[in-house]
Order: sequence, then C-alpha cells, then structure tokens
Amino acid sequence: MKRAGDSAAGRIGLAEYALVAVVAAFVLLKMAFSFPRFSDGNAYMYMAKLVAGGAVPYRDFFLASPPLIVYAFALFGKVFGFRWEYFNYLPVLFSAVDALVIYLLFRNVFGKLARLSAVAVYLFSFAVLATTDFYSGIHMALTLALLGTLAIVRRWPLLGGALLGLAVLGKLYMVVMFGALVMYLLFRRKWSDGGKSLAGFLIVVGATGLFFWWLAGQQFWQAVFFNHWYKVEGIPKWRVVKFFALHDWWLLLGVLLMFVWRRWAPGIILLPILFWLVFILAFSDIYYLYFKMPVVWLALWWGWNVAQAGKRWRGLKAAGVVGVLLVAAVTTGVWQYLGQQAQAAVITNMDDIVASVERLTGKGKPIYGDYTITPLLALEAGLPVFNNYIDVNPMYFDVGIFDYEERAEELKSADVNTVITRALVLEGGRGWAGAEQVLPVEFFNSYCRVARAWPIEQDYSYNAVVIWRCEY
Repeated sequence: MKRAGDSAAGRIGLAEYALVAVVAAFVLLKMAFSFPRFSDGNAYMYMAKLVAGGAVPYRDFFLASPPLIVYAFALFGKVFGFRWEYFNYLPVLFSAVDALVIYLLFRNVFGKLARLSAVAVYLFSFAVLATTDFYSGIHMALTLALLGTLAIVRRWPLLGGALLGLAVLGKLYMVVMFGALVMYLLFRRKWSDGGKSLAGFLIVVGATGLFFWWLAGQQFWQAVFFNHWYKVEGIPKWRVVKFFALHDWWLLLGVLLMFVWRRWAPGIILLPILFWLVFILAFSDIYYLYFKMPVVWLALWWGWNVAQAGKRWRGLKAAGVVGVLLVAAVTTGVWQYLGQQAQAAVITNMDDIVASVERLTGKGKPIYGDYTITPLLALEAGLPVFNNYIDVNPMYFDVGIFDYEERAEELKSADVNTVITRALVLEGGRGWAGAEQVLPVEFFNSYCRVARAWPIEQDYSYNAVVIWRCEY
C-alpha cells in the first residue's frame, strides 16, 4: 500500500518544492530581523577568537561547556571573520538542516505531506523562531543529534553514535537524546545497533575527554562536569514551562490528538520527549533555549498525526483539515514572534557604544563587564577582555566558582578603567540596579562614575547599557 501523500516516492515533486519554499520563507524571515543582540553567544565568539589565536579553553580561559562549540566557532571565524553579522547566519543554517533531516527521518514510514507538515510546524514554532535570534551552542548540538538519529534509523549505528557524541561535546545535555535513542534500540531488541551506537559515542566522547584532560588538567573535568552540580535555579522552572506552553500550545495540541486516534505515537518520538521531561525535572538551572530540543520531536508528533489523519480521512477532507491546522499553527508562531520577540534584546546603539568604548578606554587597554555584551564590544573595538574573564555569568559567582570581592581587587590592581554593565534605570532616572551582577555595589560607589548610558528599547530585565569610567 502506498503511503498517504507519497505517490511519487523517491522523485522530486510538489512536496520537495514546497519544502524548499518553507525553508526559504523561514530564512528570509530570520534575516529580516538579524541584529546584534545581548547573548551568551557573544562570549562564545570571543572565546573562539582566542582559540583561533592558540588559546586552550579551561586552561587559558573559563568555559563551562564541552569544547566543540568554541572550536567550531573558531574555524568559522577564521574563514569568515569574527563578526556578529556572519555568526547570525549559523542558527538559521543549522535550523534549515534540521528541517531537511526531519523531512528525511521517517521517509519509509510517513508520507510526504506528513513530513512536510512536521517541517513547517518545527521551523515556524515560536521556540525555534525565538531561539534562532541568538548564536548559541544549542543549534549545532541539536543538528548533530538529529543527524545521529537519522544515521541510526538508516542502520548506520556506529556513525550515529559518533554524531551523537559530537552533539554532547557541543552541549552536555544532549546526552538526554542519546540515552533516549539507546533505550529505543534496546526496546526494539536491536542489541547490535545499540552496542555499535554506544561504541561510536564512547570513542568520540572518551577520546576528546582524555585529550583535554591531558591538555588542561583537572580543570577540564571541573568546568565541564562538576560545576553544573552546584548550580541553583536561576529563572523559576514554572515560569519557563509556562512561557513555552503559552507560546507553542499548538505543538502540545499534537500530543492530545493521540487520544483521538487511540494509538500511541512511535517510541522513537515518545522516548526523547520523556527523557527530556526527566531532565527538566531533575536539573536546577533551566533556560528557554533548552526547549528547542523537544520541539523537534513534538513536530514529528505532528507529522505522525497528519499521517493518522490521512489513514482516517481520504482525499480532500484530510488535506483540508491538515491545511487549516497548519496555516493556524504557522500563523500563530509568526504572529507571536513578530509581536513579542523579533525586536527583543537588540543592541540598538551598537556603533555609538563601540565608539565610546574605544574613546574612553584607549588603545590596547582591557575592558571588563557583562558577558552578554562586553565580549562583542571587545571584538568590535579591537580591545582585550581583562584577564580573559569572558563568562562572568552571575550564577558562577553565586555558587562560589568566582568571588566578587576578589574580582574587584584584581580590576583595581590592574587599573582597569572601563566596565560595561546592563542596568535597570528606575522611573525618573533616580536609581540604578543591575551593576551588582558584575561587581559589588561598593566598587562602583567608591571608584566609578557613569560615563555614557544608552536606552535598551526591549529587553527581558534591563532598560539601559552603561559604560562606567573607574579611577583608583
């Protein structure tokens, strides 16, 4: 029996042209809103510039993630340049590859309409539209995990395990996807495939871990693994989950449709979602970027629902129902993105801020400050970040990895004059908040004055960028 909507399997037809059109529409939408933004991706880009110059992560600068992202960024930057304009292409490119993998993943199970529906729901979900505004490690790691899944489904388990190992070397939490796929193989009694996948995974992860242990010493294990045990809850979990549910409720609706068909979705779709849920419940420090991971499998669940509709309703009835639901889902995602996210966290006065940093700092002198903008300003102005203190996320001070008082003394001893922070300026400009996330308030009160400040038009917590001029 032919698969629904797949009467021309193996040939390029209307569905493939539609796939190209959907991906192209996604790329054009994202490029229309490509801006410099406040992001930890700016820290990764600066780290990559150091790696391209011969620096070793963990030894020469602090990195709380596995090494693949900064090395991949270093290679990209060496070829194209360390500019935010070029790095903004990366999340869009990786998401486009995700779309192609999603379309190919269940080629022998779902029809073309079902697979095309999964692609559209994935690319135009609010989670994907919102998270692809920032170049971060999740994008490459997820693409590698999907390619590994495709390899396993196509019965290349050794390659699949190796690709999933690379995904974990991008972002540690991708081990969740690997665990789900191994469990799936074991449930299907594919012992040989499971063993080969595990072997490919261990070879890649083990060899890389041993190499960096030799290169950077115990600090590698401390930074990549043990530091995460001490993390505490940053943004409350319920708030992040609620945000996802309110913006991508169409994806969750696809789960409920399972009860309409009175059938369970395939294990290869269910298990990654279940493993991810366990991760969300168990891990303390959860961010919205993590939600791009389950969107893949929720979109595939949508494709499964379309396949079920094709079996239940034939011809125009199935196509009409699917078409209406898809248009509603895609329109909802785009509408929410344009209204809430497209202009968020944008650094609107980039050129003026860079010029002020250059003028206030002086040639070759280091700067220090907020990790979401300072590394980008350092790259744009051609200035070093003091002592390679790139990632100054407050969580690492809160759990005791760094100490605010010691850091303040280091800046004072080195006569660092330029500090950049984000701030919340209270109504009427009567007060400031936010600088304490970078250095103690007493430090600013004793040594620093506001040299320049710029408004942030739309941010999640702050409304100004501040350059502090510090004299000791």
